[in-house]
Amino acid sequence: MTAHAVSDSGTTGGPQPVSDRLANAALNPPRVTVVVPSCLRPGCEAYAQAALRSILDQTFRDLEVIVVDDASPVSLECIIPCQDPRIRIVRHECNRGSTAARNTGIHAARGELVAFLDDDDLWLPGYLEHMVGIFDREPDTGTALCQVAFLYAETGRLVPKQRNGPEGRNTLADLIEYGNASPSTTMLRRRCLEELQGFDPDVPYCEDLDLILRAAERFPVYVSHAVLCHYRVHSSNLSRNDLVFGLGVIRVWEKFLSRHRGQTRPGGLSLRWIKRTLARQHYRVMRAYAADGNVEAAFQHLRQAVSLWPSIGCSFGPMPQSMVRRALSVAKPYTVMAGLGLAMTPLGMPLRSRLRPR
Repeated sequence: MTAHAVSDSGTTGGPQPVSDRLANAALNPPRVTVVVPSCLRPGCEAYAQAALRSILDQTFRDLEVIVVDDASPVSLECIIPCQDPRIRIVRHECNRGSTAARNTGIHAARGELVAFLDDDDLWLPGYLEHMVGIFDREPDTGTALCQVAFLYAETGRLVPKQRNGPEGRNTLADLIEYGNASPSTTMLRRRCLEELQGFDPDVPYCEDLDLILRAAERFPVYVSHAVLCHYRVHSSNLSRNDLVFGLGVIRVWEKFLSRHRGQTRPGGLSLRWIKRTLARQHYRVMRAYAADGNVEAAFQHLRQAVSLWPSIGCSFGPMPQSMVRRALSVAKPYTVMAGLGLAMTPLGMPLRSRLRPR
């Protein structure tokens, strides 16, 4: 892993030597470090260029940008403005995933505040100014979040995410109920990130949710209702993968429960709510595995879902209007489980290709 300055900065008296520029930067660190993890795939160059441009076009200028090249198959030099001295590239020799890439960026950061932007998302020009203002007004805040709008790449449609929770200080329960966990809308104090030891490398997916949970347990969290980020929705988004997302959420909440083992209200949250959340994700993963023909894994996750929430069938769709329909709804997961169990036997082998309970 090596770090490279992309270019020398120019002055009216000629280009400033690299050694002098780095020395000046060390004496005058920026207020904000922006970390951009990237494993750039062919065909996504325009997304990454737009993401970087949205950083450089910010009204707040006291920043540095650390682009972590996570062994991209496409050279990042083709998308980086070569005349901006605020950009640094840090490279991984082999692909280590977004969690490790963000941690590499945190380790290289010099700013008091650290923000993250995925290489296919966009910030509105006032994002950094607005977020830095929160930390100026709330000096004990450890984490700040704003709102996001979903930008559909195929159609250009923009859909703001609706949030009805409180603006300002949020409890952990507020964050969970109203859903605020996205790296591209999150800014943290660097000292808080260092105390949390960054993103957990044992959580390769949904690591942003894990970090927000751990941060909210230890530091005040401020939530703004301002929509200042566009989350680009396209076919390569990991969050659109039921299997990956479901397994990630399960790992995060199991880890959360292990930190609060023996508590009736872990982190101030309802234990019943957490178990139902886990049950829904196990059911989601079950459907993904069944659709892929992995009957054994599907059976195990459905069994976990039912053990956590015996009447989980009632959670899907509107509440049945009659006792008969309610009974059928409760029986649905058990019927699926029986079908999966039969499919694992020699007698039920013909069922394998038909078990796709989506």
